[in-house]
Amino acid sequence: MKGVLAVLVVGAGAATVLSDGGSDRPGVEVISPVVARNMTARASIALSSGWRELDLASTTDPAQVLVVGTAPRPENDPIDACDASIPAGSGFVSVYEYLTGARLNSPDHQRVYDTTQFVSRPPDFADVAPPGTGSCTDGGQFADFTFLDGGRFFLARVVATADPDGERFQDAITVLNALEIAVPPDVTSTTAPGVTSTTAVTAEEEDVARQQVTDALRGAFGGGGPLTGDEAVVGGFPLGPVAAKAAAKGNESFIGVIVPRVDWLVLDTPTHAAVNFDLLIDAQVITANTTGEALLVEGRWRITEETFCTIVRRGGITCPNR
Repeated sequence: MKGVLAVLVVGAGAATVLSDGGSDRPGVEVISPVVARNMTARASIALSSGWRELDLASTTDPAQVLVVGTAPRPENDPIDACDASIPAGSGFVSVYEYLTGARLNSPDHQRVYDTTQFVSRPPDFADVAPPGTGSCTDGGQFADFTFLDGGRFFLARVVATADPDGERFQDAITVLNALEIAVPPDVTSTTAPGVTSTTAVTAEEEDVARQQVTDALRGAFGGGGPLTGDEAVVGGFPLGPVAAKAAAKGNESFIGVIVPRVDWLVLDTPTHAAVNFDLLIDAQVITANTTGEALLVEGRWRITEETFCTIVRRGGITCPNR
């Protein structure tokens, strides 16, 4: 029920193209000896002692946005934990992002992930079971972690070579935990200018709400993620069976196409939030500055039917159509 909306809302707003980082290596900049940063992807990693930034591979399926390690980069990508040419005890962390509309291939193209395997980033990657793992006879190992951060689809491959005690692998997990995905430069606050929340909420509660509302927007408007359209909208997907059938037919073509961006979020009660958001395709805004509502229902934040319908009406769709 998700894909059709990518067609319905295109052209509904003005486009803004994000600028390039302007470094010698396109899109990548190291701002200090201990921080690797990709300016275009708005991604950075604070590096532990002995770690360095490495060259990016020319991959698009998925695209590599950062790679760091304790040894020189091997020739092939993805980096192989069983590669005998890599010094024993080496560690690598490669971060990939799925381009809009791309298949969700693993870096080695041995499997295709389902959108349900991309859930909100955990506080500590050591606490989650990765969907892809492998090991070598000498103790080398790798793990592929799929996750959502800032409403975007990422995969991180952690590699340790000849590491029978697992110390280098755990070191690499620590490095991955230092990954930062920044919001766009024009989005600096989770609260509306001039609006004060009427209830006391913790920063953690606000972060959870923001991520879950982003997940709901993605699920409702055809961008994939952990929620279906029925789960994303309070009361279920509002469009009728004809639109739902058309959406289902086009679903695979549009997974990940629409990226929601939450500009501000105000929790005025523990179960109600006002949210202002944009919808983007290929970093271009297709519908901007929409203010809607989200409700906490059965332990998960979902957008209201009226918020959904506000968007589809711009595409000439009557909503609801049950």
